Amino acid sequence: MQFAAAFLTGSSVPAGPTNVPAALQASFNAWSSADAAVPRITVSTGGTATRPSANRRFELFWARTSGNAIAVTYTWLWSDDTTESDTVFGRQLPWFTAAAEGDGCIETRSAYDVRNIATHEFGHTYGMDHPSVGRFETMYAFGFTGETLKWSLGAGDRAGIRGLY
Repeated sequence: MQFAAAFLTGSSVPAGPTNVPAALQASFNAWSSADAAVPRITVSTGGTATRPSANRRFELFWARTSGNAIAVTYTWLWSDDTTESDTVFGRQLPWFTAAAEGDGCIETRSAYDVRNIATHEFGHTYGMDHPSVGRFETMYAFGFTGETLKWSLGAGDRAGIRGLY
């Protein structure tokens, strides 16, 4: 697999969250720091995507997601072993960037933390799926407003990523 950079479309970021590139980078770093074999992805600004596109370029942006999806990651794999993932964060939802993970939840915030949701979505970028159990795992299939516990990988997440790489 080849990984390198993920391009953030900065103009798509809604009002509310601050320092989004750093939050997204920290989310990728959560996975690459789990094991030395996990490829590092670097967040770069200068993206222009407004919709997912199989163009061999990782794109990160805010746009409308279907149904009740908070965010969606689309992944393509080509015969030359090149992989691409585009992640779309739901523009129709409220967003913020938490200052710290704390105890895993900021009960007074009725918005989604960028880093919390991004760490989950970037797990999909690396090939992770939702566990059948494990409410406190990063790859648990549901996210909640105010939640920050997915900043850190759970034991099952670490075992899963090590198994893939």
